[in-house]
Amino acid sequence: PGAWMHAEAIVAATQPAAIGVDWHVRPEEARKLADRMKVTIQGNLDPCHLFGDADTVRRRTTAMLRAMDGPGHVANLGHGVLPET
Repeated sequence: PGAWMHAEAIVAATQPAAIGVDWHVRPEEARKLADRMKVTIQGNLDPCHLFGDADTVRRRTTAMLRAMDGPGHVANLGHGVLPET
């Protein structure tokens, strides 16, 4: 979804210091782009995971951190906090 298929061209054209990614982007793909384009990545945790119990939130967050492992990752939600949270 979104413009992810054009992310490399957008990064090349705009030269940002960082890009935000949502949970629709596979973390491994975001990490590859960040490394190749030398940008920081932010986000990726689905905000709906915050509706889970503490163990689920911890497990999902840990999985995201492992998948995004490397320099230049700002752990964050892939979108804002939902009003119902």
